[in-house]
Order: sequence, then structure tokens, then C-alpha cells
Amino acid sequence: MLVAINPTTDRVVAGPEWGHETDCAERGYQCLFCGEQLTYTPAAGDTFDYFSHVSAPTCLPDAGSSKHHRAGQELISQYICNTLPLSPQAIAIAVEKHVGPPSGYRIADVLITHPIRLVIEVVYKTSAVHLRDRLQTAFRDGYRGLVAVLDTADVSAARIEHHLSAVGSIKVARLDPVQRSVTIGSVIRPATVTLAPDAWESVPAYIA
Repeated sequence: MLVAINPTTDRVVAGPEWGHETDCAERGYQCLFCGEQLTYTPAAGDTFDYFSHVSAPTCLPDAGSSKHHRAGQELISQYICNTLPLSPQAIAIAVEKHVGPPSGYRIADVLITHPIRLVIEVVYKTSAVHLRDRLQTAFRDGYRGLVAVLDTADVSAARIEHHLSAVGSIKVARLDPVQRSVTIGSVIRPATVTLAPDAWESVPAYIA
């Protein structure tokens, strides 16, 4: 894992910000997503792995997701949780969770259910994002949307923004997992985007 809750500061920190060999489990560091106790075990030469669960397997799914994509999920989660006016422990946040009914659900890269309802899509590989369907499903369940693009993605954030300008005024978030920087984007609401099929005809298939 890249990030953890520091209970002393009530902030979500990234591994490089910790930078201590002292076991962080002694200080009560917690997993942002499941609340389990973490230990500081940076993997040699791995930019994205610093924390491990003490007594349980990781709660983050590894199958089908690259380390860059996973780091993007953690990085945008860290940013949002440090922005909201609540302790991180009071925020209901998870990764790779179902949104929508069993017969037509989508899997959200990051899902926040409290204190806000927000679905975050992290774009790294752009072969089939299905953003229109994802937004429809999110809106139907009372969520808002946010698109976050890794700087190592197949297509640049600027290009994705250009394509999405056909359906609304959408500013995507920009993620640099190596430098651990985030430039936040706009929250997408039903009033700020059109989901009419004909409006999406000019949006390339990789994102539509």
C-alpha cells in the first residue's frame, strides 16, 4: 500500500512521508479502506509499496489492476480524505466496489458513501472506460462523479478533457503517482453533463 492514516495527525500520509524504520504499527497507523492496523515495510525498489496489513491480507484487489492504477486510486483517495472536514476514520471510502443494481452494476475505482456520495474513475489504460454508462449508473444511485487521469495513462489528461468537452464542462483530476501530486478536477453532476446518446457520438470509443 502507498497510503495510511496517521492517527496522531488525523491525516492520510503516503509512505515516503513516513520515512521511519520504526514500526508504524506501534503508533496505530491504520488502513484507510478497511481500518486494519498497518506496518511499515517498504519494498526495495518499489515506488508504491510501503505499508502492509499486520494480521490480515491486503484489502486492495491486485488481480487485473496495475500498480500505477492502484497507486492512482490511493493517491486520489488520500487527497479527497485530507480535504474533507472529517477525520479519515469517519469517511466511508473503498476501492473496486459495485455501484448500481445486480443486473446492471458498474465497478467504481473509488467509492465514497459518507459524508459525500462520489464515484471516482481512475484512468490509466483507456481501452474501455465506458464513462457514459458509469455516470448514468452513478447518478441513478445518487452519486456524483470525478474523473482522475494518471500522467502515465495511454492518453493525456488534456486530450481526454478535449474529447469530453462535447458533453459538458468537465475538468479531469491529474495524478502523478511518482511525485505524489494531485491537481483536482471538477465534480460531475447531472446538471453539468449531458448523457444523451447523440451527444456522445463524437466522443472516442476509448472513453465513451
